[in-house]
Amino acid sequence: MTISTGKSPILYVVAWLLTLIGVLGLITTLIIEPRYTIVKGMVLISSALIIFGLGEFLNHPKEHSFIETEQGDTKRREYIRRRNTCGLGNLCIIVALLLFFVGLSSLIF
Repeated sequence: MTISTGKSPILYVVAWLLTLIGVLGLITTLIIEPRYTIVKGMVLISSALIIFGLGEFLNHPKEHSFIETEQGDTKRREYIRRRNTCGLGNLCIIVALLLFFVGLSSLIF
C-alpha cells in the first residue's frame, strides 16, 4: 500500500485561494457589468490576483524526488513543494503588485 503525502507551504495554498478569488472576481465583474470606473479597477485587481497566483505556482515546483519510509507494512512517499524562485515567477509577482495598485488607485480616484 502506497500513501502519498505532501504538505504544501502556506504561500502555495494562499496562491490557490487568491487565484480562485481572482477568477471569480473577473467572471462576476464581466457578468454584472457595473459602472465603467468600477469595472476597470475590478478587472485590474482580479487580473493581479490571477497573475500573483501564477507567479507563486511557478515559484513552488513539485519535486520529482521522494522519500520512502517504512512504518510496518506501509511505504510513505512524501513529495515536497519548496520555494524555488525563478525569474518568470518573480516577474509575475512584480507585475501583479503593479496591477493591484493601479487597479486600487482606479477604484479610489
